[in-house]
Amino acid sequence: MREEGEGIPRMFDEMERSFLRTPEFRAGASELVVVLRNEPIFTGPSVEWQHIVQDLPVSVAQRRVLLAHPEGFTNADYQRLNSMDRDQAYREIQELIALGVVTPAEAAGRGAQYHVAPDLREARAFLQARLPQLRQFLSRRPFIKNADYRDIFGVTRVRAVRELGSLVEQGCLLLEGRGRGARYVRGPGLSAEWRE
Repeated sequence: MREEGEGIPRMFDEMERSFLRTPEFRAGASELVVVLRNEPIFTGPSVEWQHIVQDLPVSVAQRRVLLAHPEGFTNADYQRLNSMDRDQAYREIQELIALGVVTPAEAAGRGAQYHVAPDLREARAFLQARLPQLRQFLSRRPFIKNADYRDIFGVTRVRAVRELGSLVEQGCLLLEGRGRGARYVRGPGLSAEWRE
């Protein structure tokens, strides 16, 4: 048993970090009911986008807004999603801009829209174009070779080497062997489920 009184704050913290709704408490005459819902506070981000966002050096609140609004968001979206005031939301959005995760708003003021940085959009598009077919291929076979990759995606040998290397760097594939004997097996980032 750990320190007395830490259970409720830990429940709130775990639910928040998992992007789930906050716990609900109902007190009766002789009982306390705690309801923990496993439905996320938002829906829709692709597994590929979740993989990219999970690896970013950002806070839980920043990660939450990127997952909930993968195309872009406003200060009001940030406030509503994270239950915080305008000034705190603004400071955290500025941190995202400084990190290069989002681009500054084109127009200042109410309704200013912040967009995900182009390099992250490109990374998401690349993963969304490649990972579903790789998952399908690797569900039938234990590994993929460069020649298989070229056949599936219709790319040159040089491009296949570059893309496979990128997928290894991102943890989607693991490299086994070298040269002509090189083959790639499923990595943790190729999981069909979001890892926390």
